Formats: sequence, structure tokens, C-alpha cells
Amino acid sequence: PRRFASTLVALPRWMGNCFASGGAGVGYAAAEGKSESATLSEAGLTVDDLRHAPEYAALNSEAIDTELDTTQPLAHYLISSSHNTYMKGGQFTFTGGDVDHTMYATVIEGGCRCVEIDVYDATPASSDDCEVYHGNETLSGGSLSLRTVMATIAGALPANHLPLIINCENHLDGEAGGDTFAKVVRSQWGEKLLLAEGAAAALTGPLEELRGRVLIRMKNKDAWPQLGAIIALQNSTFRGCDNPAGYGPCNTSSISEDKLGKKLFRELGEDSIRDSHGEADDDDKLISPAEAAAAIKYNAERVTRVYPRALAVRSQNYSPLKAWEGGCGVAALNWQAAGEPMDVNGALFARHRSCGYVLKPQYQLPP
Repeated sequence: PRRFASTLVALPRWMGNCFASGGAGVGYAAAEGKSESATLSEAGLTVDDLRHAPEYAALNSEAIDTELDTTQPLAHYLISSSHNTYMKGGQFTFTGGDVDHTMYATVIEGGCRCVEIDVYDATPASSDDCEVYHGNETLSGGSLSLRTVMATIAGALPANHLPLIINCENHLDGEAGGDTFAKVVRSQWGEKLLLAEGAAAALTGPLEELRGRVLIRMKNKDAWPQLGAIIALQNSTFRGCDNPAGYGPCNTSSISEDKLGKKLFRELGEDSIRDSHGEADDDDKLISPAEAAAAIKYNAERVTRVYPRALAVRSQNYSPLKAWEGGCGVAALNWQAAGEPMDVNGALFARHRSCGYVLKPQYQLPP
């Protein structure tokens, strides 16, 4: 199928960097001052071997059918993810967009395990429901009932699924709205919901123990107690790879894809950012594991979400490789937009029977 064909160019470039990034070492080991063999020749590998490497088995039917190793904690996995899941077409009506709750069923049935909602207070005000839309009801083609969205998600999830993350943009005006949101979420998910109490232990345990669970990822800047109680993954401000103070397993960050070079890899000079062919920095650059060592170490123990730039109003996508190469576990894409980024995403996550999770390459994991 076409979605696999593009990976013959894209994924091998990423895997090439995994093996061929020479110097003092690669990935987590480089950040720790340890040494690993780095070049293809030193490892006795050829480019063809990359296509059969464990980390690059997307085209291998055997890998597609294999069971995922679920003994690692959540932060050790790449997760198939959707951006503004409720939108079809563009991001606004003037770019052909419209809200549609069935998009949640579409992406979940396609293996996505991190969906997104933008939640607002209902109009008129309600203590029983919230609304989901993008920025402005008129510009996004209307609004959706939060209860409808949650019910659609629940109806699409397969039995015995690996954890589903619901990434929530918090646009609620006051604590009463937070209470309503929490009430709707609890009424839909019940005991499946991973609550804040006990989340740290669950997130550092095996992924298998989160099977069948639902995790809310959200900001709670005003510390509303009812809302805070249902948030398993706190969406915190990214403060750089060298400033992890106070960050625990429940703390996560979000970065726009156009800010990756300035924030996640900001310690690198522009001249050092090269793609696998040695070409200068551009939108398709790939950063070697050695160069990305600090980011990889940072992401080895926590979840970082990357999302499309604000100007991608027609639902244009970025290459998820830009996120994966730095160990970012969540590369959120616009699933309604066909093209190579979705082809690459689909190829990688075809592994393990499209369960939505792939273990990060070994060089991105703690020793």
C-alpha cells in the first residue's frame, strides 16, 4: 500500500541516524558520557540491514503481527496521536473545516491512542455539559457536546485496549466549569479513569497495568480541586531539557513543531543542525541522536507532546520524525490530511497489530 512506500525514504533516514551518528556516543548514553558503537561500518551493517532492524520493522509483516512489549512505563513509548481530533477538513470554516464527533471513532479505529478536545463552558451556561470547538463556534463550524464526544470515544475503543490519553485544552472560564467537566468525565469513564491520586505510581509501572484505562492530560493553572483530581498527566510549561526541577512522571510538556529547533534543541547552533545528507537546517532536518542527547535524556522519563504550528490552518502536517528523533513520545497529527506525514505515522504504528504504541528505539531509553 502507498502508506508503506514513503517509509522507504523517511523512516530509514531516521534509523540511519540511530546507527550512523558517530562521535562520543548516541542518544541517552551520550548524555551520560557513555560510549556506544555508532557507525554502520563499525556495526557491520548496510543500508538494507536498516530495513530489517528491530526499530525499523514497519514494513516487516512479522513485526506487524507481533505482540508489543508492555513491560515498560508509559514514557518509554511512541504513541499514535491526533491533533484537534474533532475537526474534519481545515482548522476553520474558511479553510474548509467543520466539527464532527465521528472523527473520534475514525482515528481510534485507525489505532490512535491520544485524542484531543478543546473544552469550553456551554452556551447557555450548564452544570451538566461543556462544549468542544476550535477557538470560535462560528469559525469552527459550530460546537459539539462534551458528553457526545466522550460517548463516541467510548464506543470506538476496542476491548482490552492500551491506555487512551485524552489531551484537553482548558478554555473553561471558572471553577464551576471545571467542576462540570470533571463530572462529565467521571460519569462517562467511572473506574476506567486514572485519577491524580495514584497516577505517579501507575505511570512509572508497566504499560500493561494501564490497559483499559483512560488518562486525562490537561492544565489546571488555577488549581481547581475537582478538576485536578481527574488529571493524570499535568500539561506543564516546557522549561528546557536542562531544567527538569520539579518534573515528575505526571508532568508533561507541549511544544509546537515549529519551535522544536528553538526550544527542545535550543542548545545547538544552527550550523550544527543537519539532516542525514549533511544539508543545512530546514523544515525536513533530522537531528542525530548524538546532537539530540539532552532532549532524549529529558524525554526518557516523561511525555512530551508535539503539535502542528498555529499557521497550519489547512491542517497541514509536519514530519513526525522531527518529534520522534528527540524522543518525544506524542507527535500529534491532523489525521484528516492525507500525505507523507500520515503515511509515515501509519507505517510505524502498523506494528503490533495497530495497537497505537511502539517502544522507543533502544538508544532513547535509560540503561
